[in-house]
Amino acid sequence: MLHWMRYFAGKAAQSVRQSVVMQLVAVTTIAVAVLVLAGLLTVLRNVDRVAAQWAHDARLIAFLADDVPPAELAAAADAARGWPGVVDVDTRTRAEARAELAAALGPDGALLESVDPAVVPASLELAVAADHADAAGRRALADRLRALPGIGAVDEVTYGADLLERLRGLRDLLRVGGLVVGLLVALAVVFIVSNTIRLALFARREELEIMQLVGATDGFIRAPCYLEGAFQGVAGGLLALALLTGLLRVLREEGGAALGVAVGGVPVEGLPPGLMAALVGGAGLVAVLASHLAATRFLRGERWD
Repeated sequence: MLHWMRYFAGKAAQSVRQSVVMQLVAVTTIAVAVLVLAGLLTVLRNVDRVAAQWAHDARLIAFLADDVPPAELAAAADAARGWPGVVDVDTRTRAEARAELAAALGPDGALLESVDPAVVPASLELAVAADHADAAGRRALADRLRALPGIGAVDEVTYGADLLERLRGLRDLLRVGGLVVGLLVALAVVFIVSNTIRLALFARREELEIMQLVGATDGFIRAPCYLEGAFQGVAGGLLALALLTGLLRVLREEGGAALGVAVGGVPVEGLPPGLMAALVGGAGLVAVLASHLAATRFLRGERWD
C-alpha cells in the first residue's frame, strides 16, 4: 500500500511540475474564490459580535415629559431595581441632565443658558441582564417603565430596537449571501479543477492508453488525479486564508482606530481556526470531486466534447 501511495504521489507531483503555469492559475483562481467566501464569513462573524455586544450594552432610557422631584424619582428607581432582568438603575433629574450636558459641551456649555430647561428631560435608565437583552425582554421592560407610577408621563422609551433590528436584518442577508457565494465558490472550484485535470490527462493520453492496455484499472489511473486536485484545492484555500489574515492585519495596524469606530468599538476578529480548517478542507474535498468527474469523463472517452 505504501509503495502505491508513493507511486501515486510521484505521478501527481510530476503532473504539477509539468504544468506549473496552469497549476498557478488554478491555485490562484481557487484562492480568489475562497477569499471572497472567507471575507463574507468574516464580515458575518463580526456583525454577529457587534449585534451581541450592542444588545448587551444597550440600556433602556425613559425620558420623562415633566420634571420629577428627586425623592419620587428615587422611589421609582428602587421599584425598578426589583424587576427581573434589571441589573442597575440610574436616575437624572432635569437639573442633573442639564448639568451633565453643559459639562459635555465644555466651553460651549454657556449656550444652554438661552435654551428652555424643558428641552433637557429627566430620565430613568435601566441596565439589563444578558438573559433579558433580547427584543422581547427589552420590550416588556419598556412597557413596565411606561406604566411605572410616581414619575408622571413618559415621553419616550429608547433601547436601540431599530438599530438592533437593522443589524439582525443585515446578519440574515449576509447568511443568505454566504450560502449563495458558497455555492458559486464550489462551482468555480469544480470548473477550474476539472478542466485542469482534463488538460493533464489529455497531455498523458498515450501513456494512459498503454496503461489501460496492460491492465491498469480506472481507479489506478484516477488516484494521482485525486491527489493533484486535492493539492490545488488545499493550496488555494491556504493562500486565501493567508491573504485574508494579511489584509486584516493591515487594517488593524493602518486603520485600527477608524475600523474600531466603524464597528461600534468592538475589535475586528478573523475566522476561528475550526472554520478556517473547514474552508481549506472543503476546498480540497470539492477539488477531489471535480478530479473524479474529470477523470471519469476522460476514461469514458469524453475528451473535449
